[in-house]
Amino acid sequence: ARAEAPGRLGAAFRWLGLTSYAVYTLHAPTGLLVYQVLKRTGIIDVWYTAPWSGLVFLVFIALFAWGVDRVYDQPVRRWLTARLLPARPVKLAADASTG
Repeated sequence: ARAEAPGRLGAAFRWLGLTSYAVYTLHAPTGLLVYQVLKRTGIIDVWYTAPWSGLVFLVFIALFAWGVDRVYDQPVRRWLTARLLPARPVKLAADASTG
């Protein structure tokens, strides 16, 4: 059995769990891209505005990762699951011999 936290705390943990892998995979390339765009355009110096620029990026990457998970990853996983996993349990040879 799986233990779940109740209410808003449980919802927050579920959201963090869903987005954690996307944050892990997207933070470095997205961070480099954002840094290069801001540096080349001269909009803002992220080193001068630290730690606030880091906090803004943290919020941005969490929301971006959630969106990527919701719009891309979940539908792709559902599509792959529907096509790659059998709809019915596979009957094993050992099961056939028992009856």
